Amino acid sequence: MTQHCAVKVFSAFAVCILLFAAPSVSHATIVTSVTVSFPGTTTAFCDTTGSCTNKIWNLSGGVDIGNAPGQALILTQTGGTFNFDTSDFSFAGTPQITINGIVFTDDLRVLNQPNGTDPGGSAHQEAVDWRLPTVNTISGIRIWVGYADTAHTNACGDVDGNCVPENPWQGSPNTTFLGQLATNSIGGCARAGQNPCWDAGAIRIEAAQVPEPSTIMLLGTGLGLVGLAFRRMRR
Repeated sequence: MTQHCAVKVFSAFAVCILLFAAPSVSHATIVTSVTVSFPGTTTAFCDTTGSCTNKIWNLSGGVDIGNAPGQALILTQTGGTFNFDTSDFSFAGTPQITINGIVFTDDLRVLNQPNGTDPGGSAHQEAVDWRLPTVNTISGIRIWVGYADTAHTNACGDVDGNCVPENPWQGSPNTTFLGQLATNSIGGCARAGQNPCWDAGAIRIEAAQVPEPSTIMLLGTGLGLVGLAFRRMRR
């Protein structure tokens, strides 16, 4: 390889590396409707503009999840009650999560069977860290599912043992959190020192990050330079 060709190859590779290192960008993504349903049953949860019986999330006209990298919307129990304790419905099928008309499926069944069938009682622990369903990104929206449980007495099932999904959670930066701890007024907080407490499914919604069109064009240019350099080298 001549020195001239070597310089061209090195330059082309440098361009490609810089392009791959360039951060992806966000675009406005407004969440205006969310419904969680259990096909084959009449059980469903939705935002306050929806048509279900359990209207528990007020999206205030829409939540922008695309105005900053890592922006998240988290939905769980609200109103100080266990109104999203989804495992209590003994549903053995696959829950559906519909966001802006886009249907996702919780094929991991985190929302209804987080740590096996719920036997009831005060001991069975249901906490699960954020998990991605098999199909988790559609039309620029990505979802996770988890379970928060500081109510039951068995050891917590999440990785760090704090009984709620890992960050982001309540108080995390760039996070819109729609949820509230529940009191022991209905006998739901059995874990010592935990009152109020969590006992609910959780959904995390984010915008999938995509590269700028100009970045894609530059990436193609960089790869073309690599190809030309190697072609010149072979000659």
